[in-house]
Amino acid sequence: MSIAGIKKLGLATLLGLGLLGQQASAQTADCSYLIADNWGSGGVANIEITNVGNSTINGWSVSWTYDNDSLSGGWNATIDDSNYPTITASDLGWNGNIQPGQTISFGLQLKINGSADLPEVRASICGDTEPSSSSSSSSSSSSSSSSSSSSSSSSTSSSSSSSSSSSSSSGKPNVPGGPTLLIELEDLAGQNTFSPFSVQNDSAASGGEYIVWPDNGNQMLSAGSDNEDGRLAIDFSLSQTTNVQFGIRVKMPDGNNDSFYYKLDNGAWNTQNNQSTSSWATLTPSTFSDVSAGAHTLWIQRREDGSGLDSVTLSVASGGISGSTGSSSSSSSSSSSTSSSSTSSSSSSSSSSSSSGGDEQALIAINAGGSQTSYQGINYIADRHSLGGSISTTSDPISGVAQDTLFQSERYGTYTYQVPVTSATYSVDLHFAEIFHTSAGARAFNLEVEGKQVLFNIDLFTLAGHDGAYSYRAENINVNDGGLNISLESLVDNGTLSGFAISSSNGGSYIEPTNTSFKFHPIGDSTTEAYELESAWRYWLWEELEDANVSVDFVGSRRGTNMGTNFSDNDWDLDHDGHTSATASQVLNGGLPHGHSGSLKVWAPVFQADIAVIYLGTNDIRQGRSTQAIIDTFKSIIAELRAANSGVDIVVSQIPYWNYGAYGGNKNAVDALNAAIPSLAGLATAESKVEIVDLNSSYSLGDHRDGIHPNESGAKKIAARLLPIVLNFMQ
Repeated sequence: MSIAGIKKLGLATLLGLGLLGQQASAQTADCSYLIADNWGSGGVANIEITNVGNSTINGWSVSWTYDNDSLSGGWNATIDDSNYPTITASDLGWNGNIQPGQTISFGLQLKINGSADLPEVRASICGDTEPSSSSSSSSSSSSSSSSSSSSSSSSTSSSSSSSSSSSSSSGKPNVPGGPTLLIELEDLAGQNTFSPFSVQNDSAASGGEYIVWPDNGNQMLSAGSDNEDGRLAIDFSLSQTTNVQFGIRVKMPDGNNDSFYYKLDNGAWNTQNNQSTSSWATLTPSTFSDVSAGAHTLWIQRREDGSGLDSVTLSVASGGISGSTGSSSSSSSSSSSTSSSSTSSSSSSSSSSSSSGGDEQALIAINAGGSQTSYQGINYIADRHSLGGSISTTSDPISGVAQDTLFQSERYGTYTYQVPVTSATYSVDLHFAEIFHTSAGARAFNLEVEGKQVLFNIDLFTLAGHDGAYSYRAENINVNDGGLNISLESLVDNGTLSGFAISSSNGGSYIEPTNTSFKFHPIGDSTTEAYELESAWRYWLWEELEDANVSVDFVGSRRGTNMGTNFSDNDWDLDHDGHTSATASQVLNGGLPHGHSGSLKVWAPVFQADIAVIYLGTNDIRQGRSTQAIIDTFKSIIAELRAANSGVDIVVSQIPYWNYGAYGGNKNAVDALNAAIPSLAGLATAESKVEIVDLNSSYSLGDHRDGIHPNESGAKKIAARLLPIVLNFMQ
């Protein structure tokens, strides 16, 4: 993807279903460009295509041209920016067919320069004629100075006389994009305060009708008022506290016909103004933050005559929303995620009109990089079924969700999940969080599900901010080869995924792998050997593996401890190769302290481990060995394990700090070794994986029993970090 800062050279090119220079066909779709969020230097937009004709649209391609903005990513479409500032997008196959009355949408991640552009979306299905040099492809020319403020969705509205509404004070966006309630405003004509609004016909309006305070010069209601007519009540109910995004489809042709008032419940009246549109378009005046569960009313009131108002969409970040449209009732709710579509009457981004999740039940849900947890009533098992990638966790709270444990872990890198399932059609709820980077542009990646790209050049900080949660739903995923693949491709830094849930509405099922007994070889120093049961990470890991109902055989040349202590609970597998005071070189070649005998060159051919953990380096640093020497020894250990079993999977541990005074620890040396260890992941092969586990970031000196060896808290932290990797190896 090549994006250059080029000024607009011309108007939108007519693509896809119409050709430049030909007469356009009759309009069969309404195509609109929606600013879903704007926080100054960046933003999120959705393009909606609504089939307003009587027959199915089979395949679509649209284009638009930016004045100042540029594209940094997108989803739910094949997007081509090679002719920037003109961008083209086409369907992905699964969202190519649009039924009459149905809306599909796709998302865009923006770099905004000044005020956000509102370009015209062009295609023959939208009823376009051949572009002329006198027309504008962007409606922002007459009111661009206010477009960014009127379309911001990351804060509650302010009661000013213009459309100004600030972005989130935290600097991060908040795009609900989840379950949505659609209200046709003409359906509210029976309300007592509807007049002087009037219902008008327009085939391009949603439902063929819209409302307007009839244009009679320059009439204007000077202020929003609870005592004035031309006031509409939109009643809705929320199942839980959440953010509510207010979108409205309008046609406001010039500066004298481009405003209305609105408010939530008994709050102050706010003004939407200075946002004229060349045709029907969707605006987002506000996102109301932390709206409580229960009943609410959104009020809309006339301000200037001639302002056409078509329909309102209320989208929630989580939970469900229901309400009356004046002629019928509707409801929409989320299951385990939200979708990218923020204004469609469907609550998901697929071509199905059902709400997100529907009757589907999660068949398998996985916490990427973490242990078992729950989220929105779904049990997410510990990480498994991945090929490649590394894991990391954070203890930071995650914003945007009530339950944040799922989002506090990640598997990062370029890798694939291969989940065994039967042949069927599936939906996948994908969950992300930016737990590392603190600025935009530091991470970008693509994500494919079953070979179909569903997320394109995604920058999570732009979408959710640092330590913010983001969820996306991919639907209509057809599987006929026994496995559902989720693949991440790193573009800038590393791709990342916090978890996912797979569901099916047509009989699909998860295939539980055969429970095979694995030989597990713990290799280390006194931290692995341990002094008593409570400080043995091997014990806590064994307990977790037992709870996961997997069959495992710990192997090694030792069962006791150097100190001669006895474990209070011997009902677990005691075998290991932890050798007190040993360096990595001594474990590999022999010459072990405290009278221990043998070396890995002796043990490896005997035990032929399926999975091995290398937890060494502390004593090497204490004896002054260089980082490179330690890494070279680790490489030799990996080679020795593979010589005994070419299919062995290996975990290499980044080590914790220790008490500096008591044992002469060296923070710089630990940092240098931990920084070098991830390079060993490059030794992974298709047959023999190599994973890195960070045992330092959540470990504190308080997790030591004596300044250098773990206490129970420390041992449990080590086991918790190792568990998802080991389970994944056992898939």
